[in-house]
Amino acid sequence: ADKSDLQPQQLAAILGATLDERVRPNAYVGYFSSERVLEVLDELDERAEALSYAQFEQGLSFPATIELSAVPLVEAWAAGEEWGALLANTSLDGGDIFRILRRTIELLRSVASVPYVSPQVTNVAKDALRAMNRYPLADNVLMGVQQQQPEAEEAA
Repeated sequence: ADKSDLQPQQLAAILGATLDERVRPNAYVGYFSSERVLEVLDELDERAEALSYAQFEQGLSFPATIELSAVPLVEAWAAGEEWGALLANTSLDGGDIFRILRRTIELLRSVASVPYVSPQVTNVAKDALRAMNRYPLADNVLMGVQQQQPEAEEAA
């Protein structure tokens, strides 16, 4: 299937599935993945199995898994869900959610800067990165405290 129609939140969710971030089996997540994300992840799961089999035949064993449990959270956050609502709609603790989302942000940052990725995918990755990299996850943001402009130093 053509991947060029992916929205930024969908690309973020799909990349998040490749991080092997597992949530507790009994955890409640009150979000659902979009149909398009599930279609792409189904295709990727088949490829991951084929890759794992090929590696096994060659005596290699690098993880090539698609993990769906955190995908709805990533998709919701990248679509603009607020932090408080995200916390309220899952039984996961904030630290687990933070780690999952930060790892996805770092992967998006890498995809957005790789020279071999198509310009279209690069642009969607940049849009997803902008959508996800916000409080409380944003770089250089600590507990909602606004950074103050450094005042001009007085001459001694």
